[in-house]
Amino acid sequence: MTKSRATENVVPLFGDDAVDVTDEITWGRTIIPPPPAAPIPGTVPDLTGKPKVLVAMGAGHSGKTTFLKWATEQLLARDSAARLVAIDPENRDLRNFFQGVYEPADNDPARIAVFLKGFFDALVNDKASGLIDTGGGDVSFSKVVAEMPTLVQDLAAEGVTMVAVYLFSPRIADLSVLATMEGAGFQPEATALILNEGRADPTADPEQAFAQLRRQSVYRAALDRGAVELRMPRLPVAKKIEDRRLQFRHARDGIVPEGRKVLPLGWSDRSSLRTWLARMDVAMAPIASWIP
Repeated sequence: MTKSRATENVVPLFGDDAVDVTDEITWGRTIIPPPPAAPIPGTVPDLTGKPKVLVAMGAGHSGKTTFLKWATEQLLARDSAARLVAIDPENRDLRNFFQGVYEPADNDPARIAVFLKGFFDALVNDKASGLIDTGGGDVSFSKVVAEMPTLVQDLAAEGVTMVAVYLFSPRIADLSVLATMEGAGFQPEATALILNEGRADPTADPEQAFAQLRRQSVYRAALDRGAVELRMPRLPVAKKIEDRRLQFRHARDGIVPEGRKVLPLGWSDRSSLRTWLARMDVAMAPIASWIP
């Protein structure tokens, strides 16, 4: 009887029942996507310490204001002396967030073009850097390029590098500005094409959202000549910050500047913003030296 019990005990311990034949199962789901990864960049010149002028372009609601606010806070954080210019004839929003933004006296495209040429004169004379917000409704910068088709080369000869940054939502129509400027010969070596994931359907795969735009010939041609392709992560609290007219650093820290009567962001929104700012540092790292 004892031997029989021993045998019964041995079989379950060392028989087939003890062999793990269960396939590996994938559990859980991804709730924190990785920072937006840039495709293999094209030519990325190092502009560290060099005078440069960054011009941000794109259709309305493509993300220019968000990018420019981020870029402006980057240069302010390191006490850059770069000059800020807003020339959109309809909406010069940069002045609502920062002091010392230069702008034309009126909205006439011809006069704005004259203002821009004066701005370039000042940068060349002072060997200074600048940042230009063209706005979605601007035609003045293209007028300057039409009058000065060698603008990029002429500035380079004076030691000032032109940087072109284009912002895109998934709309195919957003390619219009890129097509116009590239077709006019405005093709700085330092050119960035930034896909704004914040303008894509948050429930859709960003790769699919931008797939059609990225297949267009004008977009491919810019990449082929060396433009850098980047992705700007979605900022969930963008509207709350925009409505309050707060700088990112103030919104992040729960600060409301003196004289303002808006409420600070709540704790969870501040946490979300901190995450976005960290993701932006990663996403824009390839062109960090392009920020004036």
